Amino acid sequence: MIKSLIHIRISDSKGRVYIIKLKIIKNNFYTDKTNSVMKLAIIFGANASGKTNFILGLERLKDIIFNGINPPKDFKEKNLNYNSSIIKFEIGILDKKENVYDYSIEFNKENLIYEKLECNDKIIYEFKNDTLFSKKLPKEVNKIFSIISTETILKKLKDFQLEEINNFILSLENIKNKRNKGINYESKDTPNPINENIKSRLEDKKENLYHDFLKGKYGGING
Repeated sequence: MIKSLIHIRISDSKGRVYIIKLKIIKNNFYTDKTNSVMKLAIIFGANASGKTNFILGLERLKDIIFNGINPPKDFKEKNLNYNSSIIKFEIGILDKKENVYDYSIEFNKENLIYEKLECNDKIIYEFKNDTLFSKKLPKEVNKIFSIISTETILKKLKDFQLEEINNFILSLENIKNKRNKGINYESKDTPNPINENIKSRLEDKKENLYHDFLKGKYGGING
């Protein structure tokens, strides 16, 4: 059942490097001509290796897409990226019509630095160097929004009802996060930590867990 094993190398802002091992399992991918998307991923890892941060990052990115940026919230002490000077997010979405959306955003404590939305490798809009470029919009609109911005371009363009933006946001609404509410958002402390014995048993049975999830035995995945 196991197709191959890959390693992902991740480094944090302090230069620490983590290696994540992933087993690639057949029949767990939706594949079209140019993309291969996992239907399900179960994340295992040591304490402080970034598992919860992955879920928190996805939650925050969805919040940014739906509601815009909030630098005081992101850079608040003890929050997800409080010790960073710049925050960056990227996400790729494959919708039900097989359109591929790529969204990226970068901002600091004061303003938006960069933002781009693509659909099937075509730029819907791009904001960099305080300048907006979009062939989907009139030149006057590009000019109006070519200023220093403290808000996302995505939020500003929602009222223009561009099909690609509407479909991208709709696709994000179908992504559901389920996280253990016993974990504090900022400190990630939990009153009932999983002991080493249970962790070891989960590690030994993780392939069985994968098949149980595919069969719908569990209602969701806790971060």
